[in-house]
Amino acid sequence: MTDINNFFPRITVMRIIYIVLVVFTIIGCTDLEQTDTQVSDLQGFPDVELFGGTISFTKEGLQQFQISAPHISRFDRTNLMLFEDGVTADLYDKLGEHTAVLTSEAAEVFEKAQRLLARGNVIVRSDSGIVVYADTLYYTPDDKLVRSDGFVIMVSPDDSVSGWGFIASPDMGDWEIKNTSGSTWREIITDEE
Repeated sequence: MTDINNFFPRITVMRIIYIVLVVFTIIGCTDLEQTDTQVSDLQGFPDVELFGGTISFTKEGLQQFQISAPHISRFDRTNLMLFEDGVTADLYDKLGEHTAVLTSEAAEVFEKAQRLLARGNVIVRSDSGIVVYADTLYYTPDDKLVRSDGFVIMVSPDDSVSGWGFIASPDMGDWEIKNTSGSTWREIITDEE
């Protein structure tokens, strides 16, 4: 009888240890740190919601970008606009001329800075024929640059280049990828020719 009485308390202690380990494992696998650009930081409901709309951003009378989506939410407290369920944005150069079309799953616009952050299957098709694929991409009208810190693929008639650390003009005429890999179809001219 003594052995059976010692057995049941062990099972209870083992269950408690198991439950504690499961709880710590779940907490340890949860990302508790969030950035200021995540939707989960927004508390409460949006101040304005628009279903199916297009919004233009201008500066000194020149078009910066125009963005449309099936669902748009504006949060007055943070001056943030969320565009969801499929986004299309037209990008413009310093003269207000159209240069590219951006599509993504979602986007955020920080109204005061007029900075655009596109997220999820981002594709930029420049009017010159260059196409850029990325997971996230920033567009800042002040310096007229398109940026991505993540992995990008850029395809042109002459090149297919991929890598990290992408910076480009909105028309993709001037671009840089810091950590590159890829191939080119350009003719290489050597001194021997």
